[in-house]
Amino acid sequence: MQKKRIKKESEEMDEKNKKRNEFLKSEEITKNVGKSQKPINTTPSLHSSATHLPCFWLPSLAPEAQEEAQKPISEIVTCPFTGKILKLSKMIDVKFSSLTGASDSLICAASGTILTTSTPCVVLATTGDVVTLQYVNKIIKKPGETYMKCPFTGQTLEDRDIIQLKCGGSWHASGGDTHTAKVVTPAMLIS
Repeated sequence: MQKKRIKKESEEMDEKNKKRNEFLKSEEITKNVGKSQKPINTTPSLHSSATHLPCFWLPSLAPEAQEEAQKPISEIVTCPFTGKILKLSKMIDVKFSSLTGASDSLICAASGTILTTSTPCVVLATTGDVVTLQYVNKIIKKPGETYMKCPFTGQTLEDRDIIQLKCGGSWHASGGDTHTAKVVTPAMLIS
């Protein structure tokens, strides 16, 4: 009785496998119509290359990456924002004035206003002192006058002598302007 049942089950399994193989062959033919490809092996062996994937976490078994030729590093220093060449002779010594007794509080050199990260500031190129933009607009660039005078030296100033400073943000991730990288470089090296 049990032998008959086992024999019947094996015959049913053989019949199902035969139907499955016929179906797969018909699907393979309809897939490859108009293409000249090798037939797809539906039963890959355990040791074939199709089923063997490299171990990416082991350096000795990881697939090899193609090395890209690196561009030579330029000896010329450029501004990261404008891309212009920076020269030492064109640099200005910036002098921040601090509140007496407190080294971490910075103030405007002319008006004594406390500077914060949101205070727009400018550097006077003639002396290098940092003053607020509000002071420049109200005192140095007097409305109706054609010339500007430095409050510290009395020299006449031009528009190029007033350099506006950019705020660096509040040190939070979402603060300040966003800058995106122009060149993508690897973030981590695996040895």
